[in-house]
Amino acid sequence: MLVTLRRGKTSKLTHNLPKRPQQRFKATTTLDIQNKSVNNEEEIWKENWKRRCELATAYRGLAKYNMHEGVCNHLSVKTPSLHTKGERQLMLTAPYGIYWTEVTPRHLVGVDLETGELVEGKEPPEITAQSIHMGIYAHARKKEINCIMHTHAMYTSILGTLQDPGIQMIHQTSTRFLNNVSYDQDFPLMANQTSNQEGERLGRVLGNKEVLMMGHHGLATVGKSVAMAFDLHYYFEKAAEIQVKALQTGQPLKLLSTEIAIDTHAQMVDCQEFTAHAHFDALQKTLEREYPSFLA
Repeated sequence: MLVTLRRGKTSKLTHNLPKRPQQRFKATTTLDIQNKSVNNEEEIWKENWKRRCELATAYRGLAKYNMHEGVCNHLSVKTPSLHTKGERQLMLTAPYGIYWTEVTPRHLVGVDLETGELVEGKEPPEITAQSIHMGIYAHARKKEINCIMHTHAMYTSILGTLQDPGIQMIHQTSTRFLNNVSYDQDFPLMANQTSNQEGERLGRVLGNKEVLMMGHHGLATVGKSVAMAFDLHYYFEKAAEIQVKALQTGQPLKLLSTEIAIDTHAQMVDCQEFTAHAHFDALQKTLEREYPSFLA
């Protein structure tokens, strides 16, 4: 497998991409590379391939839930690589133009998070992806951000067009996001490939939260794992759908009491890692039944 670098040079990978493990992987809570010393190429490739499998699952999962828009929107995850110096990591993402139901681990490309160079793969990512994701990774205050997901999910996008887009505490699912959402209501022009200014701005707006409602635009979630960012994305869109459909009845919203909202939020946060990984693993099993070779 050949990897074309941005400056036009070509390097040959040592072992191509690693073979798929005999046992089906499960998503892990944090990047293993951050918790142990990785000293050889085999371990680095194993981690890189695991992240590729997780992100490919997320792309197909969001497509299955109809949360993508055409061939736009973008997801990313940090990963170790043989093509960066020292402990620097890549940002894996899909190249522009591939439909999300077709994404496989081998389609994903790697961008150096420090230099912005394309160092794994040949085709560039979506034009705004590099700016938005690199800016959020660099400027958000939330620690342990290893994954970012951005879509134009329908019901979140609808709420984002309202004068008051805030998620109201009207349902159990809504309470998961109590005090964990930042609202960006200053939509500028679209991000572009030549500047990280929009990504930097979004990173500052996100702050220490895990959910960013992007007014007149869409949704972004971050997490310390692909499974966590995915689960937040899915359930925030569900909370938005409940709120939009409740508003469509024309009746006033009935809010939960502050005490109930706080207590329910605490219960949900207490088990969210377990439920996120259970959700993601079940989704992956379903996708493997539908597309038996997509992680090969």
